[in-house]
Amino acid sequence: DEAERIYSTLLEEQPDNLAAYSGKANILLARGDADGAAKLIETAVAFVDGQSDPALKASLLALRGGMAAQFIRHDAYRQAIVLLRPAIRDKSATVQMQCDYVLALFLYGDYQTAVKAGEQLWPNYREIPAYGRRALADSYLRLNLPKQAISIYCSILEQGESLPSDRHSLAYAYMLTGSKEKQAMVLYRELINMAAEQAMVITGDADSFF
Repeated sequence: DEAERIYSTLLEEQPDNLAAYSGKANILLARGDADGAAKLIETAVAFVDGQSDPALKASLLALRGGMAAQFIRHDAYRQAIVLLRPAIRDKSATVQMQCDYVLALFLYGDYQTAVKAGEQLWPNYREIPAYGRRALADSYLRLNLPKQAISIYCSILEQGESLPSDRHSLAYAYMLTGSKEKQAMVLYRELINMAAEQAMVITGDADSFF
């Protein structure tokens, strides 16, 4: 379309125009071409990696973070992981990029790597945004490690940043321990009082444990 042609022309004239790479990549994503968008960003990365301009490198980091978030919104989790991994490894990733990396790994189903990354990145996870902690806790839960998950879910609830799903996940984690059924029942009652639709979710848990 016209917008894509404009971005393509800009990139021919200004191969260091990261905004043009981002604009064209977002058009490809909206069209459902996540692989095409990823290849385009790889081109931008290859160009900037050979440059020494600090401002350009900072812009590339912002491009990585912004495009990774877009990939996640479009369910392109693998592409987001690949894009963020270099910044995670060289420790240049922002906290939001770290959260997006763990979230993308969780959504991609790579729970082991999500847990490993979270543990390495966040020795004090209480300072991390709730959505990053949630992805780490959910990964622990998928690996049948309820004790580790419980402490993280509790931190989210204590700081007033919780969703109904956090209470449900915490209750489920309590049940998995086999020794905290009373705490779980308190949370299940809270969930039922919050929203009637939670009753079906709780019924599913009851089928698993009773």
